[in-house]
Amino acid sequence: MLLNLCISLYTSRVVLEVLGVVDFGIYNVIGGIVLFFSFLNGTLSGSISRFFTFELGKNNLENLKKVFNTSLTIQIVLGIIIFFIAELLGAYLIKNKLVIPKYRIETSLLAFHFILFNFLFAFIRISYDASIVAYEKMSFFAYFSIFESVLKLVLTYLLLYIGYDKLVLYSVMLCIISFFGLLGNYLFCRKSFSECRYSFTYDKRFLKEILTFSFLDIYGSVCYMIGNQGVGFVLNFLWGPLLNAANGVAIQVRNAVSGFSNNIVMAARPQIVMSFSRDEIIKMINLVHLTCKYSFILLFIFTFPIIIECDFVLNLWLKDVPKYSTEFTKISLAYILIASIFYPIIIAIQSTGKMKHISIISGSLNLLTIPLMYLISAFTNIPYYSYCAIIITLLFVSGSDLIILQKYIKLFSIKSFFKKVILPCVILCISSSIIPLFIIENFDEGIKRFLFNTIFIVIEICFISYFFIIEREIKDLIFQKI
Repeated sequence: MLLNLCISLYTSRVVLEVLGVVDFGIYNVIGGIVLFFSFLNGTLSGSISRFFTFELGKNNLENLKKVFNTSLTIQIVLGIIIFFIAELLGAYLIKNKLVIPKYRIETSLLAFHFILFNFLFAFIRISYDASIVAYEKMSFFAYFSIFESVLKLVLTYLLLYIGYDKLVLYSVMLCIISFFGLLGNYLFCRKSFSECRYSFTYDKRFLKEILTFSFLDIYGSVCYMIGNQGVGFVLNFLWGPLLNAANGVAIQVRNAVSGFSNNIVMAARPQIVMSFSRDEIIKMINLVHLTCKYSFILLFIFTFPIIIECDFVLNLWLKDVPKYSTEFTKISLAYILIASIFYPIIIAIQSTGKMKHISIISGSLNLLTIPLMYLISAFTNIPYYSYCAIIITLLFVSGSDLIILQKYIKLFSIKSFFKKVILPCVILCISSSIIPLFIIENFDEGIKRFLFNTIFIVIEICFISYFFIIEREIKDLIFQKI
């Protein structure tokens, strides 16, 4: 996971160097159109993963095959429909609404077509990913992710030596990688799991249940995508494509780090859902607490040095750092850290199959991001102040999720969650910040300060976590592994 994170971050540097600031900003804003539709990826992924893991927990292999065939049929049909809708909408926005230099409009349209194919391949891949995670084949998942990251890095480097338009070539490259990602998962699942041999059929009961679950979740996912992708559009409308380049840098870092975070949580997802399917509620709650806390600690170890030395890291990483990239990156990393605490809460809610409240309430709260950005910009006209709207919105949504989980699972206590998860995480953040901030204020920026601060932070976080946060049972397990 760490290797994949490093490769992804370095690839982002090469991408910015290859495309340049303007094309990098254009790619992110037109890619945002497609990402708007990717809410369905998250919706279907959560739905399919929940039903697949639930049936696996009950050891019902016949139902597993029905879930797989039904879900993949849904993805193929729905993916083709979305493809054509996005083609029409994207062409209109690129030609008439987005702030793109006139001489790059035709090129942007061509790149957009390949971005759509990239989306389609990733969309069809969802059922295969869900199968791999449900069976907890994390080694294949990790190695294949590294292969994809290395392939992306190699192909991105090749763009430096090809004379054709870089924006189009980069879009084609990602499309090719997405296709091979789908092909690799297809071959592995077909060989490893008998129920993953697809036929164009569906089971009426699972079709209804999966679509009902998905449609209940779809409102929340749409709201999340409007709030999330709306950030790029608001920046574009208020400050132009150069701010999209800064946002693009922050998104690249956030995606790389969130991928690391999601892989940690992904390992716990099957156990959380299976525990609920077997009516082991106490075990499920304990798993949620542990996953929330330890995913934050592991993520904090890797992100805090970047936050504290962000200026130096970005200048080391990128040859041309867009304005406001540092501020946007710090805010994005803080966002991911907070989100890592609450993501297992969403998994626990999904395991119950009750999506109505989280979709309507938490989903609606996600819409706060855009008006908050406009409101803050009206008073300050400072881009990074407006960018903080994503964190404010996240706090409202996370609080709502806790209340909903407590409503669905009576044994879950918000008070206990704050005591066992939130409080230790806050204490860790405060206690780990004092000395590194002192070093920042009193020593000159450079590689020596960065290395010293990073080593000190890692040791400090590990020390505080081990002696004051980690439970005795986990300590015993660590000693056994050593």
